Amino acid sequence: SVTTNTALPDASASSVGTIGCTGGNATVNASSSTAGATYSWSGAGIVSGGNTSSATVSMAGTYTVTVTDPANGCTNTATATVNPSTGVPNASASVTGTVTCSNNTAVANGNSTTAGVTYSWNGPGGFTSANQNPTVNAAGTYTVTVTDPGNGCINVATVTVPTNTTAPNANASSTGTLTCSNNTVSINASSTTPGATYNWNGPDGFTSNSQSATVNTPGTYTVTVTDPANGCTNSSSAITSSAITPPSANAGADVSISLGSSTTLNASGGVSYTWSPTSGLSCINCINPVANPDETTTYCVKV
Repeated sequence: SVTTNTALPDASASSVGTIGCTGGNATVNASSSTAGATYSWSGAGIVSGGNTSSATVSMAGTYTVTVTDPANGCTNTATATVNPSTGVPNASASVTGTVTCSNNTAVANGNSTTAGVTYSWNGPGGFTSANQNPTVNAAGTYTVTVTDPGNGCINVATVTVPTNTTAPNANASSTGTLTCSNNTVSINASSTTPGATYNWNGPDGFTSNSQSATVNTPGTYTVTVTDPANGCTNSSSAITSSAITPPSANAGADVSISLGSSTTLNASGGVSYTWSPTSGLSCINCINPVANPDETTTYCVKV
């Protein structure tokens, strides 16, 4: 009588853990109720324990265990699947503020709903930060890398920090020339920038916050124009000239006459003339009046 013993050992397999975005290990486990059964694992990424009931693996995929009954040499197989981690964190970025001349910082904001993530920022000028919401002082594009430390998976987001550093346009002008008869002139500033403010500085400590001002000293007047929206400034200058050189006045030489006689006075150096005192003169607004004084008199001519 020939008997047979070809009963297959029972076999089952399972996995514990996933393979993260940056690698790591997982475990595959086999079991059998067959007494003395042996195990042999096959599959990519077996790190250790390939001939035991529990093997350590480093790659996602399907692993096959062969279970052998040593009593009859019969085998059976089972498989376990190690899944890759799919937990890539979500990531977004935003900005608070604008870089301007008066406010040279803004805040870059990193956001993720994945718990426990870390943040790593990079930006213009070699900027780096591990803060979730760092303060930045330069316009440009900033990139945040969001990492889930639980599985090593990452995601990135970018944000552009805006800037408003445009200087206002500025123009300055002066009306007229300072003269002996016109001893004041106006200086005027203008700008097409809405709401611009003005600040004048000039000779002898002159200052004014008016758009237009009246001055009486020749020289260079500089206006600083400020845009209140961004604090940026620009300047322009107006030159006030002077023509206040007096004419050369000459009333002629001293003259001696006898009482009752007359003489002609001779003025020069100007365009119009006024003589004083008026007594003994034939006219007071002529260049050569005839003088017939009753006594010695000093006549003065205003040229």
